[in-house]
Amino acid sequence: MGYQYPSVPATSEEFLADGLNDKVTFFGCGEDAPTFVYIPNHFVTFPSNTSTFKFAYDDEELQGMLENGVAQVAANPRSPAAPKAIGCLIASEAGLSTPGECVDLLEEYCWTPPTEERSMDDPPTSQSARPDIPHSVCLAVVAATMISFLSLRYVE
Repeated sequence: MGYQYPSVPATSEEFLADGLNDKVTFFGCGEDAPTFVYIPNHFVTFPSNTSTFKFAYDDEELQGMLENGVAQVAANPRSPAAPKAIGCLIASEAGLSTPGECVDLLEEYCWTPPTEERSMDDPPTSQSARPDIPHSVCLAVVAATMISFLSLRYVE
């Protein structure tokens, strides 16, 4: 028995054409697969995009990476409402009542796979109007993100 994986761009060209390399995006909205919260790793406050061959980090590097992760979400001009959208996604997946603002946020942050009507020559439409998201969020990713946010609030 295999695991389902959410729809993601088929090529790096599609990924870049939709501008997904620099904004928070949800993959798998409205699907039976888990919903993934993608947070692109890039420099905001600390150079966190290190080599995959580096296996050890000192405390200063770890703290810098955690703070950069928060800044990537909280201070990203391409994803200004990402913290609220993540909260809406969690509430929606938990079956909780959400405010009307959540419908708009989920439409904005959920990626839509190209359809036959949309070719790669069309303007990017990386977000979809799919507020009816099933209970399939990848809670480990979201929980890790939220723990990072919360842990930094209590670190001096």
